[in-house]
Formats: sequence, C-alpha cells, structure tokens
Amino acid sequence: MQPNRPRNLLLIVALQFLTVALLPPDAIAGIGPAIAAAVVVLFAVLGAGLYRLRAWARTATIFLQGMNIIVRLLILVGHVVPREGGVDWMLLGVSLVSMALSALILHEIEQPEIQMLMQ
Repeated sequence: MQPNRPRNLLLIVALQFLTVALLPPDAIAGIGPAIAAAVVVLFAVLGAGLYRLRAWARTATIFLQGMNIIVRLLILVGHVVPREGGVDWMLLGVSLVSMALSALILHEIEQPEIQMLMQ
C-alpha cells in the first residue's frame, strides 16, 4: 500500500529543477548539451527518489537547494553591477526568483509531515 504523499512534496518534485534552470538568456546559450543532459538526469533521479520517499533524496535536495542559494548570492555579488556600470536587472531578477524558490523548497521539505514520511 502506497503512503499518501502530501501536495507540498509534489510541489518540491516539480519546482526543484526550475530553481537551477532559471538562468538569464545569455547564460543558457553558453551551456553545452552534455551539461544540460547531465543536469536533467540528476534532477530526474532526485525527483524519482523524492516521489518514492527516499531519505537520501531529501538530504540531497536540502544540499542542492542550499548550494543554489549560496552560489546565486556569490554570483550576485560579483556580476550584478558590471565594471561598465549599470545594473544587470535580468540576472538580479532571475537570481532572486531562483533563491526564493529554493527557500520555499527548503521550508516545505522541512515540514514535519514530510520528515516523518522520509525517515
């Protein structure tokens, strides 16, 4: 018998790929097909693990979403205001949305009902 999965777990499975895939258009153009395929496979395996309520998938999601926030902050510090002046509004907006989604995923995956299911 399959345990009932809470809706917020399905939200995590659906949104976690989006947090990493949100990139400005010029950054997307620089990603090779092999790297893009590796990222898709990684998040497909992670999503399947979360859906099957595997504890390793919860731990990996916490790690990856936390790293996403840290990396986005580091990118913002160095690249939002280029040396030529002006603000890169696209990078700023995309990074803030990505960090907000990662924070939402971290908040939801730490809910007691999900923790109990994935022990």
